[in-house]
Amino acid sequence: MRGQLRTGNLLTGQKYLALDIYPGAPKVKMSYSKEPFEIPTVPGSLEGIEATVAGILKKLEKVQYAEIGADVRKAMATLEEALKNTDRLVQRLDAELVGETRSTMQAARSAIERAERSMLATDAPLQQDARDALRELARAAEALRALADYLERHPESLIRGKQEAP
Repeated sequence: MRGQLRTGNLLTGQKYLALDIYPGAPKVKMSYSKEPFEIPTVPGSLEGIEATVAGILKKLEKVQYAEIGADVRKAMATLEEALKNTDRLVQRLDAELVGETRSTMQAARSAIERAERSMLATDAPLQQDARDALRELARAAEALRALADYLERHPESLIRGKQEAP
């Protein structure tokens, strides 16, 4: 059995002594002959919390807030300068790209117009050459048709050749 000082009321700070059995507590030899009689104790839960909070407060006292604030100010100034440089770069690129894009679009339009004039117009040389090629192809097809008709009527001509007319 052990005694433990516990908080009864957080607002008033009232405490009380609790007697309880703690199976994991180390064994203690009690002396019943002493006056006043001593009961072994275990630390209270609030004492552990108080010790933890005190440790945290000591660590917080060691933090160098002024240096952290100065570093944050330097970082913010660097970030602001980087953002200004980025803004200037974007404005410059915007101005340059708009002009380049406009000239590229004009060049593309003129190339398309030249292509239409030289290739797609009805009097374009490409159109005339295509018509001539189609006429030649039609004549070649007609000649092949005539040859096929002749070979159908005279298959022996493949072996002997064409017979002269009498």
